[in-house]
Amino acid sequence: MVPSQSARIYRFGPYELHANAGELRKHGIRLKLQGQPLQLLAALVQAPGEILTREKLQSRLWPADTFVDFENGLNSAVKRLRVALSDSADQPVYIETVARSGYRFIAPVTEVEERPSLPVPAVSAPRRQFIGYGVAGALGAAATWVGIRQPLRRPAAYRQVTFRRGHVWNARYAPDGQTILYAAQFDGQPREIYSNNGVSPESRALGLEGSVLFSVSRRGELALNRFGGIMPITGGTLERVPMNGGTPLVVERNIMSADWAPAGDSLALVRAENGANLLEYPSGKVLHQCAGWLSSVRVSPDGEFVAFMEHPVRHDDAGFLRVMNREGRTVGQTDHWAVAGGLAWKTNRELWLTAGNDGPKALWSCDLQGRVTPLEQAPGMLTLADVAANRALLIRTARRLEMTGSLAGGAPRELSLHDWSRVAGVSTDGRLVLFDESAEAVGGRPVSYLLDGQRGGAVRLADSAAYCLSPDGELALLAGASGRGRLRLFPIGGGTLEDLPDRGFQYQWAAFYPDGRHVFALGTPNGGGLGIYRHPLRGDGPLTALTPPGMVRHAAISPDGRRLAVLAADGKLRFYPADSPGEPTVLETAEPLAPIRWQAGGRHLFVQHLGAYTAVPTRVSLLHTETGAIRHWKELGPADAMGVNSVTRVIISGDERSWVCSYRRILSELFQMIS
Repeated sequence: MVPSQSARIYRFGPYELHANAGELRKHGIRLKLQGQPLQLLAALVQAPGEILTREKLQSRLWPADTFVDFENGLNSAVKRLRVALSDSADQPVYIETVARSGYRFIAPVTEVEERPSLPVPAVSAPRRQFIGYGVAGALGAAATWVGIRQPLRRPAAYRQVTFRRGHVWNARYAPDGQTILYAAQFDGQPREIYSNNGVSPESRALGLEGSVLFSVSRRGELALNRFGGIMPITGGTLERVPMNGGTPLVVERNIMSADWAPAGDSLALVRAENGANLLEYPSGKVLHQCAGWLSSVRVSPDGEFVAFMEHPVRHDDAGFLRVMNREGRTVGQTDHWAVAGGLAWKTNRELWLTAGNDGPKALWSCDLQGRVTPLEQAPGMLTLADVAANRALLIRTARRLEMTGSLAGGAPRELSLHDWSRVAGVSTDGRLVLFDESAEAVGGRPVSYLLDGQRGGAVRLADSAAYCLSPDGELALLAGASGRGRLRLFPIGGGTLEDLPDRGFQYQWAAFYPDGRHVFALGTPNGGGLGIYRHPLRGDGPLTALTPPGMVRHAAISPDGRRLAVLAADGKLRFYPADSPGEPTVLETAEPLAPIRWQAGGRHLFVQHLGAYTAVPTRVSLLHTETGAIRHWKELGPADAMGVNSVTRVIISGDERSWVCSYRRILSELFQMIS
């Protein structure tokens, strides 16, 4: 070939293809590759991610008047090229065979320009450049600077996949790398699985109502999650069904997350059991467990590693990425993020993930050791759903936790301060509301506030999560200054913030006994399992286990401090002795009922109906704790329910004239990024 004024170099992995010179180099060393294999490589890298049909390759590699056994010639060229690249047909890193169609180059390609008058630089192309792109959707058009792994002249393209108002739960590519499967809940309707061909704006419902998509195998089989009101505690039911139709088959129960292994004959999964989350790969072989929760489990393309997000505290998406091998050894992990969720394997040695610290989640690249490189930042919360060849699925979410309530018998009104207002307590007279913020407005770190419902305005208390108000309304119980290993007290009427002694206990949440001198808390002591424990507020009194190991989200103590009502992980309402360890009594109910607070007489319990996790408004009833009789009290929720998928917590004041609830509002759109 005769060099022109400017020559093209295509870089991928350790390789460089000098197109004009007709040379393939690895780490700068020229490889012996000529003829059809070299021409085939040039055709593939000039159209990364695009399927080149066998007919197109025939016209590219052999002139029209050439008589040749094309099929054998092309197959031979592909084999020789794979040998040169140390690639595999079964586990491709560079060249993917698309059944009955052709071939596709699946590795990232950087195109640079080489001028003969200048020496070829020894450094690789920059991994991060910034470009501008416009994204239009339900949240409005936005001009955004993003960081991507391409030169400025070849920016990534973004195509919006969903257009209806609602919540996109998750998305995956089908085995062809083009078709998009996603789970969404639109316009207040039930969850559904949809299919999109990757080009058309139209999507087709698959008739799998009520499910969320976990994973898609190479065989085209879906792993689904079906769950009800206590999903955050117990997980859901894992089902499998062919993507082309059929009746779902129940595989496992109490599953939080799952992903198919490469062969499509086994799964990596996260199981909720006895208050812990267990990572199993394959099913039944436990590799890891934690008292918090595990999410976004993904198996590497070669099946040798499993990656997941580990969150130390339940219902808190702060955490880190951990990578383990099949023997359960951690090979790498990232630092801790204020918010983390969403990951996928780009290659056998590279992951993409979405996480953030001082703002919303951004897109990052990560190697097996946990070293990260920024790829993209955009307004709104980004969650990576999947990666295939030169494209990725990103969910852009406007996510808020809001508060509404009726104070001192007044009309319900909006009480939110910023973007993640989580109610923690209401004073007996309904005047004060304790809550915290922990999202973008406060940099992803929990901050506690006290709202004066009569005078208006919220006062910042401390840089820590809020737990509850004391029975007399004079103290706010907060998490420790450096995390959840200690408790602290904020005097409402004025005084010094008091840090309580370290008890060797990690708190998930805590609440006062009626005497104000003891607390009960869900957490993990040194050497113990997750459960509810009792201890004195001050002093060196012992930790007393009140429940067996298990995850508990809702609990309420009787006015005399002798009975503890708990919604257990099996969905049953149990009443434990609250002054000493003992066997519980179980009240059989038709659906899961979450205890909120006891009435003053100690016979009735306010409960939230959790049978339908997404029911808005939520129903609150009075339950007779001896007979099980239920009497309707109120329906609580926001005036505007669009995008609201659950009422997460309800607080009722001691005089029963005030109530406040937090609810999650999620509006999201699915985008495809093509680089």
